[in-house]
Amino acid sequence: MADEVSVAGSERYVAGSDAVQAILDRNAAVAQRVGAAFNDVENLRCRVASEDESVVAEVDGLQRLTELYLEPGIQRRYRPDKLAAVITETVLATGQVVLEEAAAIRARHFLPSDGSDH
Repeated sequence: MADEVSVAGSERYVAGSDAVQAILDRNAAVAQRVGAAFNDVENLRCRVASEDESVVAEVDGLQRLTELYLEPGIQRRYRPDKLAAVITETVLATGQVVLEEAAAIRARHFLPSDGSDH
């Protein structure tokens, strides 16, 4: 029967055989990588400015708009439909940057970078 050992706030199971222990250790390592990748993506924030820098959008790793800056007086310079288009284009561009950054984060955590197998 396997024993349960608590290590620094997490549980670690100790198996009766080396083969089972190796599986448990690999599963724990994968769980750590998944947790780290999720944390990195969740904490990701990207900002993109419109071409004229009058609109700046910030989107987080979960594709939520977290901040939107509109230059003072912008509504006087643009017709409502044009302003809506600039805001939409900027937010969508920011979302695309977030997707690319999130993919890079996942690659760092799960793809071998030095020939070693994660």
